[in-house]
Amino acid sequence: MAKEPSKQAPARTVYTLSESVAFNGESIAEISYRGPTARDMRKWFNSQGKPLGDRYSAFLADVCEKPAAFFDEIPAADYLALTDIVDGFFKRPASAETSTA
Repeated sequence: MAKEPSKQAPARTVYTLSESVAFNGESIAEISYRGPTARDMRKWFNSQGKPLGDRYSAFLADVCEKPAAFFDEIPAADYLALTDIVDGFFKRPASAETSTA
């Protein structure tokens, strides 16, 4: 018998912006993001051919649960830091490395 999928919310990490951003009538000083799912990764891979900035903003919108337009309003340094975080999602964890013996 198959196990029911867990309904537990994924763990989130908080990123503090270098300065607060006004967006949709609220002041935002930090954003939280979850680790990507296979669905997020598939969307990224399937978006090949779109402008890279649009791909990053769409990915960030998914994992941060914010509209893509929000990322147009944050400081450039924060955007670059967040794209570095996205890039880190594509690195294979050391535990997944295979060895040739």
